[in-house]
This record gives sequence, structure tokens and C-alpha cells, in this order.
Amino acid sequence: MLIKSNNRARFLACLVMITAVMFITGSNQHVIGQSPVPQNGAIDKTELVGLDCEKYGIYKFENMSDPESPAHNPKLHVGQEKAIPAFDQKIFFDKSGSRDWKEYWGTMIYSSGNGVDGVYAYQQISTTLTLDDSEDILYAPTLIPPNKARLEILSVYYFDGMNMIRGIAVVSHSTTQYPAITQVWATTFTSSFLLTYVRTNNVTIKMLRSGSGSNQVWDIYLWNWLDSQWNQINIQSSNKTGESAIPVTWGWDMWEECYMEDDWPTLPELQSYALMVLTDDWYFVTSTYGEELDSGFPHDCPYDFTMIQEYYWWSVS
Repeated sequence: MLIKSNNRARFLACLVMITAVMFITGSNQHVIGQSPVPQNGAIDKTELVGLDCEKYGIYKFENMSDPESPAHNPKLHVGQEKAIPAFDQKIFFDKSGSRDWKEYWGTMIYSSGNGVDGVYAYQQISTTLTLDDSEDILYAPTLIPPNKARLEILSVYYFDGMNMIRGIAVVSHSTTQYPAITQVWATTFTSSFLLTYVRTNNVTIKMLRSGSGSNQVWDIYLWNWLDSQWNQINIQSSNKTGESAIPVTWGWDMWEECYMEDDWPTLPELQSYALMVLTDDWYFVTSTYGEELDSGFPHDCPYDFTMIQEYYWWSVS
């Protein structure tokens, strides 16, 4: 960048101020740092983190692992990405069971044959969201790829009778029984997690697939803002390999409540933003790759469900 000499001092002063803001410490560290979430308008894909294929290795696994491929780089191989250690397994919930006590709304992600090898999204979390009934549970957002993927990652909120629990969990769907699931990873919103993985209250998630059908393996990554790299969530192979028993081939990115219709608590806005799928490249989930998903909420539901950009950016408030 070329800077005229009479503007150099002004530029350096601004640079110092920007640097100082980026390194402010304190209880709100997780909201400091740039995030490409505008108030309105279309999303600029070039501003999203971790989509530079050469730098971050977001290629299909078979290409990335092939020494003959231009994408091949041993230093960026998925198996060598930094793993997230096991967190405190405090989150307890039951996502299985009858649909008659839960409602959901969001985006259906088409399977597009067998061609979806990845999903990506900025998912908004809240450190203040409060439910006051011990039966109330909120999963929002919750994301699972199409093609009967086994892994689903979801933000979880519930009241355990004494404390409000807030965090992120990963569940593995059974290959033989629906809707049987197993919790395979979880973390509450600790200060360390917020500092490392959250900016402007968003967690950036990427899920990639190798293989297909009964041999498919899905892996989940979170964007590490401190190291500017993807960190892989460590999940045993037996929990992420094969096809789930989910009776549909489409996936979803949605807001899902359980038992909340008894009292409809006041909630802050939650968004899912920049939802994309990976085929030959990354594409926003427009009508080509998805549609609105709605269970049909009761008439007394007080929340506003808004598809800001169809169908890759939604909000519930």
C-alpha cells in the first residue's frame, strides 16, 4: 500500500488505535475483532474467514490428500489440524423423542444428489439468554449436513433448576435407530472458549465430508480467531462414519425449541448467517440448495421469524 507522506502520521496514529482496540482485555473480549456481519444487505463472500482454499485447505478431502492435486499440501492436511481438547461435559439434554413437544424453523439444505461435501456458517450465540422453566430447551442454531450425515452441531440453552446452562454440543445420530442420538462433545461458554472461537457473538463452523454413502466421514471445525486457523473437534471415528438413520436425505440449519410453548420466554435475537454448501466450490444456500423449513408454530408464538436473505441468513427474535 502506498501512502502519501503528508498522510503518514495520520495513518500511523489510526494503526496504533486499531491495534490497541484489538488487544483490549477484559470480560468482553469475545466481542472484539472483525466479523463480516452487516446490519442488512447481501453478504460479501470475500470477507468470510477460512474460505481461501490455498491458505486454509478447504478442498474436498480426496483432492487435498492427493499428491498429484494442486491443492495438496502436507502441512495443511486435515489430520494435522489442531484438535480441540475435551471440554467439561456439563450439558445435559434429550434431543430425541416425539415431535409433538417441539417446534422448529429455519433452512432445509438439499442433498443435491450426492454432491454436498461441506457446509459452512456463522452461528450467533448468546451469553445472556435465559430460560426460567426446567423443561424448556432451546437448540439454536442447530446444523446438520444433508446426505444422512451423522454429526449435528447445536447451540444449547436450558435451565437445570438452579443455573442457566449455555453452550455448544455435538451429537451423533444412530445408524440403525431414529431418533436415537449420542452426545459426543460439548462445551459451556467458558471465557477461554469465547476468547478463542467467538467474535461479535458468532461462532464460525465448517463441516467437511470424505467418502460417501456408508463410508462417508464428516468432521467439524471451528475457526480459531487467535491463531487464524481451523481447529478440528475431536470425535471418535465410530461416531462420525456411515449414514444416519434419519428418514430424509436433506439437512437443516434451524431454530428449535422444546416445551417452550408453555410460557414463551422473552429471548434475544439469534441469527444464522452465511450458510453455504461445498460442491465444486462454496455456494450460498439459495433456492438452488435449500428452502424454508417450518414445523408450523402455534398461533400464540410471540417470536418473529425472518429470512433476511433466502435461505442463507435467518433471524429469530
